[in-house]
Amino acid sequence: MEHIEFLKEVAQELGQQNILNGLNAIQKRVSQQNANLLIPLVGEFSSGKTTLLNALTDSKKLETATKPTTATIYEIHFGCNKCEANVVLSDGQVAHFDDLGELKNDQLSDAQIVTVFDTSTKVPSSTILVDTPGLSSPVIKHRQVLVDFLPSADAILLVVDINQQVTRSLTDFIDMIKLSKRPVYIVLTKSDTKSVSEIEAAKQYIADNCKLPVQQVVVVSAAKDNMSELYALLETIQKSKNEILAKVDSQRIKDLAQILVNRVDEMLTAS
Repeated sequence: MEHIEFLKEVAQELGQQNILNGLNAIQKRVSQQNANLLIPLVGEFSSGKTTLLNALTDSKKLETATKPTTATIYEIHFGCNKCEANVVLSDGQVAHFDDLGELKNDQLSDAQIVTVFDTSTKVPSSTILVDTPGLSSPVIKHRQVLVDFLPSADAILLVVDINQQVTRSLTDFIDMIKLSKRPVYIVLTKSDTKSVSEIEAAKQYIADNCKLPVQQVVVVSAAKDNMSELYALLETIQKSKNEILAKVDSQRIKDLAQILVNRVDEMLTAS
């Protein structure tokens, strides 16, 4: 953090406004006493991400899809005064919805981001959960939207159907996220379909195959409203928030600094 002012000067001199904006954003967040934690839910299509989010909200009106229909990012803010949503369209205009039931996936192809405000206090108000397109969606745009969003993430909730096998795309994704210094937590959904012994075996299996501590794997059942392990995990993440943000922001600064170094190298080579 002590080098951020120098990096800002370099970015300003090189006309790298995006880098400057990124450094300013990091500096602003460091100065906040209760900064937000941005955590996307990532998983294969039909892993239960939207169903899980509905179980956490009071409105419970986010539309679950039977097929990949949109590449839209949904940000869910908790502890708000009322349930409502703002949709930022591709032309920059903002559409407001008082009824979340009116948000239809097949009508949001022109949306950049949907910000949902919910009254639920099941999730800390400084934790913003994000619904993302399927990890291995056949639609290229969907995968690109997810890749473009990940640099904004502070941690990852990897949502996995307990009845599905660990896929190569899942393990590759975890390896990539580890390199970015962002913590990964796994949420096994649909646990009501398994016995207690099967659940414990599934947790150990996925922890071993994904090379993660078993303490970072929790199980839920949205259908049975069994969310206690996820609530405990979110509380643990909240307690470690400052440490998580410090590591992630430090890595972000290194990444931005490397971009500046590459730009200087390009200029020297060209000259």
